[in-house]
Amino acid sequence: MGAGSLVVTELRGAQTDDDTWGQWIELHNPTDAAIPLAGIGLHLLRLDGGDEATVLVRDHALVAAAGAYVVLGRFTDETIPTHVDYAYGNDLEADLFAGAALELRSCEVLLDRVIWRQLPTAGTHSLGKVPGAAPDATTNDDEALWCTDATAAPSTPALPGTPGEENHPCS
Repeated sequence: MGAGSLVVTELRGAQTDDDTWGQWIELHNPTDAAIPLAGIGLHLLRLDGGDEATVLVRDHALVAAAGAYVVLGRFTDETIPTHVDYAYGNDLEADLFAGAALELRSCEVLLDRVIWRQLPTAGTHSLGKVPGAAPDATTNDDEALWCTDATAAPSTPALPGTPGEENHPCS
């Protein structure tokens, strides 16, 4: 597995309303092959140089199919909702950092890195869909291509953002 084989496409941090959907990190597999996710490390680094946190995917059955999206959420195995594929709540009890860098690593290989300055408190921070192009690890480096998506996912009208699905275009 090499650089760009997994791409961060959506982030949902702490919300200000009576949220029941939770926090998540969405990954996209832009390759033509399935990618086993066991052992993938998600390293969160505060932009202000403060705390760091690491989530290690431990589920040996979790696979990102070719061209598919996988959602990792801040839940426990007992509370995981249907829109989340993997619960990381036992590794990260705190909210996602408001401003941070997220590095995806496998065996010390940097797969992808994204930076966000502020997560929205209503909706998700989403890499906007670019017509005719799949998300990739170069496109998601451009902060101008990210936007707040508070609209409902097509398959789940009440669910904000698009966990597990292609993102909406940014306007």
